[in-house]
Amino acid sequence: MLFKMNIAVVGKKKSGKSSLIRRLIYNTFSLIYCPTILNEYQTAIYNDKYKITWWEATNPVRNMDAIIFVTKDADHTPLKQLPTLPTWVVGVECDVDIPFCAPHRVFRVSSLENKGIKDLLISILHYYGSTIESH
Repeated sequence: MLFKMNIAVVGKKKSGKSSLIRRLIYNTFSLIYCPTILNEYQTAIYNDKYKITWWEATNPVRNMDAIIFVTKDADHTPLKQLPTLPTWVVGVECDVDIPFCAPHRVFRVSSLENKGIKDLLISILHYYGSTIESH
């Protein structure tokens, strides 16, 4: 049985949302930039147990199970506008601390390598694994 999750990856334009999703699914990165015009989604299966649909959007999408907020700078004000869902913060090339109420869900990810990706994915799957087992 697959546990299905919808996760919105949100952030400002050119913050690295597409790049992050590509690395979470394919473990690759590219220097080629092609802007996303509409909300897009891609699905992947992890550990033969979790089917995650990654939604890329500049604004949160309805019916999500969680949110990943992607930022390249220290401007964390959009975090306050997000729905109250489990949230992870990914700082791409951001050296400034991001104030967030769940510091164990803040990850630094390099835009030119896969550093930080594995830890982010493990955190998400662990969170959902523990949530599913508690029900």
